[in-house]
Order: sequence, then structure tokens, then C-alpha cells
Amino acid sequence: MSTQDALPESVLRLIARFDEHRDAYHNSRYNETQLRREFLDPLFQALGWDVDNAQGWAEAYKDVIHEDAIDVGGATKAPDYCFRIGGVRKFFLEAKKPSVDIKGDPGPAYQLRRYAWSAKLPLSILSDFEEFAAYDCRIKPDPHDKASAARVMLLRYTDYADPARWNEIASIFSREAILRGSFDKYAESTRRKKGTAEVDDAFLAEIEQWRDMLARNIALRNPNLSQRELNFAVQKTIDRIIFLRICEDRGIEPGETLRALTAGPKIYPRLFERFRRADERYNSGLFFFTKEKGRAEPPDELTPALAIDDKVLKDIIGRLYYPDSPYEFSVLPADILGQVYEQFLGKVIRLTAGHQARVEEKPEVRKAGGVYYTPAYIVEYIVRHTVGRLLWGYSAKADGTCLAYGQGPTGTRGRGQEAGIGEKGAGKYATSSPIPGPCSSTPSPSSSSPSPAPRSLTPKQASRLRILDPACGSGSFLLGAYQFLIDWYRDWYVNDGPEKHTAGREPRLYQHSSGQWRLTTPERKRILVSHIFGVDIDSQAVEVTKLSLLLKVLEGESQQSIDNQLRLFHERALPDLGSNIKCGNSLIGPDFYDGKQPSLFDEDEVLRINAFDWHAEFPHIMTAGGFDAVIGNPPYLSFSGRQAVDISDDERRYYERRYSSGGWPTSHGLFIERAVRTISSRMVSYIVPDQVGHLNGYQVVRDVIAEHSALVQIRYWGERVFTGVVTPALTFVADKDFSGPGTVLLTDGTACELLLGAGIKWTARSHDDLLAKAHRVGRSLGQMVADPGVHTGNCSEALILPLSGSENPLVPVLEGKQISRYRCDPPTKGLDLRYRPRQGEYFTIRPEDRYSRACFVIRQTAAYPIIGPRGHTTTYFRNSLLALYPPQEPLDVRFFVGLLNSRLIRHLYTATVHESEQKAFPQVKVRALRELPIYWPDVNQPKDRARHDRMVSLVQSMLDLHKRLAAAGTDHEKTALNRQIDATDRQIDELVYELYGLSDGEIKIVEEATK
Repeated sequence: MSTQDALPESVLRLIARFDEHRDAYHNSRYNETQLRREFLDPLFQALGWDVDNAQGWAEAYKDVIHEDAIDVGGATKAPDYCFRIGGVRKFFLEAKKPSVDIKGDPGPAYQLRRYAWSAKLPLSILSDFEEFAAYDCRIKPDPHDKASAARVMLLRYTDYADPARWNEIASIFSREAILRGSFDKYAESTRRKKGTAEVDDAFLAEIEQWRDMLARNIALRNPNLSQRELNFAVQKTIDRIIFLRICEDRGIEPGETLRALTAGPKIYPRLFERFRRADERYNSGLFFFTKEKGRAEPPDELTPALAIDDKVLKDIIGRLYYPDSPYEFSVLPADILGQVYEQFLGKVIRLTAGHQARVEEKPEVRKAGGVYYTPAYIVEYIVRHTVGRLLWGYSAKADGTCLAYGQGPTGTRGRGQEAGIGEKGAGKYATSSPIPGPCSSTPSPSSSSPSPAPRSLTPKQASRLRILDPACGSGSFLLGAYQFLIDWYRDWYVNDGPEKHTAGREPRLYQHSSGQWRLTTPERKRILVSHIFGVDIDSQAVEVTKLSLLLKVLEGESQQSIDNQLRLFHERALPDLGSNIKCGNSLIGPDFYDGKQPSLFDEDEVLRINAFDWHAEFPHIMTAGGFDAVIGNPPYLSFSGRQAVDISDDERRYYERRYSSGGWPTSHGLFIERAVRTISSRMVSYIVPDQVGHLNGYQVVRDVIAEHSALVQIRYWGERVFTGVVTPALTFVADKDFSGPGTVLLTDGTACELLLGAGIKWTARSHDDLLAKAHRVGRSLGQMVADPGVHTGNCSEALILPLSGSENPLVPVLEGKQISRYRCDPPTKGLDLRYRPRQGEYFTIRPEDRYSRACFVIRQTAAYPIIGPRGHTTTYFRNSLLALYPPQEPLDVRFFVGLLNSRLIRHLYTATVHESEQKAFPQVKVRALRELPIYWPDVNQPKDRARHDRMVSLVQSMLDLHKRLAAAGTDHEKTALNRQIDATDRQIDELVYELYGLSDGEIKIVEEATK
């Protein structure tokens, strides 16, 4: 339905029926189930939602999920309705029977807000049909809130009959409104600044407080613990409590179990006994205290003997339960838990000399500027283009458009096709919006199937696939891959005929009481252990990844199903992931110690380096050639330069010796090389800084990929992919079995053919013809480009001082902010040439004659002739500017100033240097300037002499006009001068188009790109 359509007749009939029998509906015998079936289901069908799944969508992609009510501790768990687009949650609807006071009773409002806040949904609805209340669920719920707190809409059933009020509902909560983006726009417009506390931020603050409390208390009560043992003990205790508490809210464990332990003294011994029983039930390495045959890791013999004060545990556990706790763990998304833990792992517990615990940020995190969690849409994008490609042969066409994601043999659409909110929405609500870009389309439910994909593998064929994240962190990519595989297997079995897979000794499917087909727990365990592998240098990260994956295995289970499994199959619920998720340094192997004395390395150094032997740890996989797909977000660390992370000389020499990119090492460059050369048998896909695609320092990395694999796709995502980070990012997909033309997807979603081969950048063919033509016409600007100006390093405050009021003798120095197109403001600061740097400071300065010979400077796409070709007073300049030297006589410098300020040259520069229009790296690149194709006129030819002289005249006019504009006093005069400047600018552009012989179509490309 369109949000502008007339009020549906079905809604008018619902209003009339409710009005006629209102007293009967208020009777206590009229229950919530009746209300849902008779009123709420048809109400939301009128809003375009397929409430009963009449379209027959696959389980993962149903519009509406009717949550089963689970009775835990006397309370009903799970929201009544979850409305989704392409399998992605958008909002909850909590239903109440009409006898409940929606407007005034704070209890139902708090319940709904806990669900939606924990699920990180911006809006959700509470309704008994008689009343309809919408809430801003980004505001942290408090048990003392009134029913009106955070409420953004309240209607009575009689209001539905008003077309304007009905349109108010439909324009936000109809299915079409979601697809058009109206829901997200409304959510953004109602965002409140006061009281907002996203669930991930709040939960992070909560567990960081737990860590601090536990660390201090355990260090105090257990004085013999080492720093490493203390970190282990604190992390394990937190993980175990969270796991069991989540299982309670999911109905897998009896409710209130942990809280009941706080009723008496000696809480930790009784809590630990609960941990022991959990091992009998789950078989997880999270609870592993006694040696067992076949277990890959040693048991935990440390935490059983811990001493922890009752008060600490009582405080922690008490804050996890209703009504004090705002968290509803049954709906807390796995990626939110991972995001919280990713930040949590950025700090470590240190022990002082007096054995007191202090929590500090890790040095490498401090150097990197923080911890940045990969948004869900990036994870899904990479998983779809790797795991999806492996399962289907192809996940994307050469033009960048999607084939089926999770498509079963009967053509089931996946989340990639169904959602189309758009590029920006996904960045804003990464956990609740669909994947952006060309792979998102918006077919109607009745449209035909997507383009046919190659036939799917069979489960037997698929069982051989191995997926790895070699820097798994909190496990976000492995969770995404695991979910993809769960959906694929389930859909394959259902489409193959579910009855074939529900019988026998090892059933793959079972039908839930809701009618949904689900994978059995043994099958989910098999998929996890067979397919998912990870490595991380941080032992705590390894444990978090295991925790996240184990919780994913248990999704949809209940206490009864776990008990049945133990009784019928004598099998515990969870696998031991010790052979799948391992701790080690993915970049350094045991050959690090070749030729070295082992005694030279103490225990701390050995554990810090944490050398990892891929062939010893994963012998069968590596013998078979490696992992089928290597995916992830490797750390972005530099091992050289001012922002370098400290590494030993031995490590540096190892990288130089073992890696082609070791001479200019970055961690992400080394991870790329490690993946494509040694540990992947077929596919690699990472998200990395977009400098990898074009900076000259990464050329060796690009060459390694070109040598060992083939690029399927490069996707530029632009800036702020990671919250709080300006640095732009790209994803690449490399496939050793790929032979077709690769694709570049630009930030605006444009798909272009990829230029490949050794020695070139990852560029798009859309600019290739124009760039090639410009190079045929012009020649390199290189001979005119000088080095940057004064590099002040860390000592700029002492070296660069204000010209006025300074006691020191200074020479004028220009800064980038004083240079604009055809204009230079007078220097305001000076350079103290007598300054000598202190320890830890540095500056570099070119010989004075270099500055005196410079004829003009460039800042970004602005060029200005600060010094004439016949000499001028010396002016120094900062390294945010680049100097160009005079061209050969009789060419006038102003000719080149006009070229460099033209639309065409600006377009050619920005098309090949991605940082040029981004905030993160605004400086001009010397090498890129040298490569610019510049028209060099032959002034001995009358035509070229005339064009040269015309350019010089136009540029001089621009210089004069800008001086007059700076001195103009009235708005009328400024307007007139700006019009003259625009007209002159246009004449310069037209002359440049003429010089390079551009066609009308090529001119249009330049004009569109430089608006």
C-alpha cells in the first residue's frame, strides 16, 4: 500500500467492531492471543506487512516473527512481534489485552523499551489496539520511568479513522515506509539528546566496572596471582556469568538461578559449583576444569581456587536482573555483544609493585587511536562475497550487482535483495539496516526471482569448506559466516524436502512448535566445528570469540530441548572450540627463532611474540592447500614512522626477511600478504584503509595480490565506516579461481571495470580513457615539482611563532590556510631559523636558495604564484604546501597556474588520488603531482603562442579580480566581482578543454565530477 492511499476499509471495519463490543473486550476473559489474531494481525496487514507469511518466504527472511512466549521466573519473555526487512529487525510490537492501561501503566512501557533498547532498535510499538503508543527506544529505560517517558506517539483506536492520523502511522510503520527510508528519517528526527544511552555503550560501561571491581578484589584476596593469571581469572569469571545469564533469558537455564546464589554467604564456591554443572551440560571450553580425552586445550586449574568477596559478586549479579537491569538478554544481538567486547578488550589489567590492580589501555590500542568494531553491513558484505561465492559459484556479477544471497533451489530471495533503504541509512544504523550499495535492490514480493545463479553445492560438497579469520578479535566475521552457513543449510534441507532430513539417527531439521523449521543442535554444532576457524594474538579475544559462537549455537534452544538432547543422545549441548579458535601470532611463525639462542628470550617476550605454526595447528587444512576463504578486519598498525607501534629489532628483521612488504611494514599489509600467499587456498576478503588501493607504499601489497590471486571486486566505502574514524576504507575480494574482469564500486555506488596488473593502482576504467588521452596530449609536471616546505615535527610551537609581538628575529613563513585559488594572504607567522630541536623533537628545512627559486605553491587543488619568475623576496613555507620551480623560458608561470586551477586537472588529480577530497589526508601528494599530464605549449607555433598568451592574460585577470574582491567594501561590489571571477574561471576551463582536445561527452564527465 502507498502511504498516501485512502484509509483502508479493513481498518474501518476493525474500528467499528471494536467500538461495538468494547465492553466485552475489556473483560478479563478476553486474552492477548485473541486480541492479536482479531485486531493487531489485520491492522498490520493493512500496513502492508505479510503477517502470516502468505508469500512463503524462507525462515530467515519472513516479514514478521511471532515470538514464542517463554515463561521464565513467572515472567513472559520475548516481544510478541518482530517486524523485519530482509531478515533485519526494524521494530518490535508488544501486544497487551485491552484491559491494560497503555497510556498510564508504566510496566508495559518499561517491558517494551527494555526489549527494543537491548536489541538497539530506534523505535517500537506498544498496543492493545484500543491505544497505540510508539517509543523512542534509544533512551535507556529506567524502572521508575512514567509510561509517558520516551513516548513519541499516542493514539486511540478512534484516531485511526482520521486519514491524517492513519497516514501518520503508515508513513512511519508501514512496510513501504521502511523500504523508502521514512522510518529511519522519522527515527532520526525524534532523536533526543538528553537521556540517550545506546545499549552497547551502557553495557560496556557495566562490564568495565565489573572488571575493575573483580580485578581489585581478586588481586587483594589472591596475592600469589601473576598479572597474566589475574587477567585470565577476571575475564573467565565475567564470561561465565554473562553466558549463564543470557541462557536464563533465552529459557535455556532456569530463571533467577544466579540471583538465587546471592541470598547466602560464600557466593563464589556455590557459583563455581554452578560452573561445574554447566560443563556437564554444555561441554564448552568456557567451563572446562578436569582433563578429558580428546580435548585440545588444558583445563582451567586456576579459577577453582579463587577467593572473591561476596559483596563484589552480589553487586555484579544483582545488576543483571529485572527491574534494576535495563537489559533483556534474550534479544541482545550477537554483534552488539561483540561490539561491546571489542572495546572491552582494548584495555588490560596491570599489577603495581604492591600487587594492586590497575586497568589501562593497551599500548597498541593507544597508538591506533582506539578500538573500532566492524559494522554489521560490512561483515555481511564480505561474507556474502566469499562464503556465498563458495557455496553458489558466484555471489556477484562482474558489474557489481548481486545474484542470490541465501538463494535456495526454488529461488528463495535473501536479505541482499529485499532491503533498499540506501547507502547512508546502513552507515547510520549498522545493526538494523540492510547492506548498502549496488547489491541492494527493492523488488516487490511478487516480482520474479533474481538472475539465475550457478547451481548450489550440496551439503556434502559444502562440508569441505573452511572459513578463517586470522585476526578474529571478538568474532564478528566468524559469527557472520556461521549465520550465513546456518541459513544456507537450513534452506537447502527445507527446499530439498524437510521430511528427508527430520528422521534417522542424525536428523538435520526439526519443526518448532511455531511451525518454523530449525536445524538441530547437533547439526549446528557440526557446521560450526567443520567450517569456522579463527586465530588472534590476544588470548582474551580468543575466549570472547568462543563465547559469541557458543551463544549462537544455542539460539532457539530451550531448557527442554537441551535436556532432551542429553537424555536421548547422551551428548552435551556445545562443542569444544579449542581446535577451531586458537591463540597465536598469525604473522610470525616458529622460524622466528631460527639461528637465535632461546635463552635470550624471557617468558614474557615469548608470550608477547606468540609465534604460531599454521601447519602444526591446522595440519589437515594446510596440507590440503589452506583455507577456502580468509576474511576479516586486520589491525591497522604501522611499524614505521611517527605513529609506529613499538616492535623489537628481531621482529622488524623477520618482517623484512619473510614478507615482500616488510620493507614498509603495516600490520594490514602483512595480513594481506600472509593470506594470499600461504594460508588461503582460494579466497581472501578484508576491509582495510583505502590507501591500500592507491598509495605508492602499498604497491608491493597490490603486486603480491596480482601475483597470487585475482581481484573480483574493490569496494570504496568512503569515510566514517567506523564510528568516530574519518579514515576511509575499502573492501577487496580476491579469488584464485576468478578469470573475468574485476569491478570497482565507488562510494556513490557506481560500478566500473577494474584495471589490473602488476605495478598499477586499483583504479576504475571510467576515468581511464580521459586520463590516457590527457597523457597523450600532455607531459609530466614532474620537473617543476619541489619538495615540501619546512617540516616542523613535534616542535612547531617553539619553531613557528606569531610575527607580531615576538621577541625572536623571524622570517615570514606561509601556511596552507593562507593559500587559495589565485590568492595569497600575507604571512602571520614567522620561522625562527636559530631554533635547535631538543631531545624527541625534530624539524627539517630546505636550503634557502630552494625557497628563493620557487615560483608558486600548491595547496590541494589551489595554486598561487607567490614568487615571480624573475625573482622575489624569500618567503619560507610549511610542509602543508608544495613549491614548483620556474618552467623553461619563454613559458610564463601563470600559464601553469591556470592549468592547475582548472576543472580538468582538478578532476584528473581527484580521480586518481582518493584522499584529495577527504578530510583524513588533505595534503597534496608529491608523486601524484609529478604524474599529472600537463600541456606544454610550443610557443614557436603561432597557435600555441596565442593560447599561451591568452591563458596568461586570463590568470592575471583572476589575480587582479581576487585582490579587488579582498578590498571590496559593499555587497554590490562583491557580487559584481564574483560574477566576473566566475566568468573568467569559465573561460580558463574552456581554454583548457581546447588545449587537451576534449569532446562534449568528456567535458560533461569533468563538469559533473567537479560540481
